[in-house]
Amino acid sequence: MIKKNKLSFTLLNEIDASISCTFVSEDWIGYNIYYIMNKSNEYSISLAIWNIESEQATIYCIETIHYFIGKCYGTKLIKEIENDCIKNNVKFLKVRSLKQSVKFYEKLGFKKKQDLEFCVDMVKEL
Repeated sequence: MIKKNKLSFTLLNEIDASISCTFVSEDWIGYNIYYIMNKSNEYSISLAIWNIESEQATIYCIETIHYFIGKCYGTKLIKEIENDCIKNNVKFLKVRSLKQSVKFYEKLGFKKKQDLEFCVDMVKEL
């Protein structure tokens, strides 16, 4: 469940109730940065940098601290990005994924567009 305030909202994690986090949205030099902070706001658990370009958006970076992988933080960030894209009439969301992360994006509805040497371009129709 996410409770929204102006630029930050509290994430109540259904997976690990012992971790209280804050989800923050910022605009930085034309890029959107979403990150989930730990309870004491000392460090970021997960981070996404993305941008809207006309009818498509691109996720440039999405990272989660290794200990927190598999606890849905990256998924929560992508869902928020998708929600903002839909509000802004974006039709496609793109990401360049490392090969080991392709299954993560496929679970979220992304399709392979182009297979490159070390990564895969993926896209999701919104």
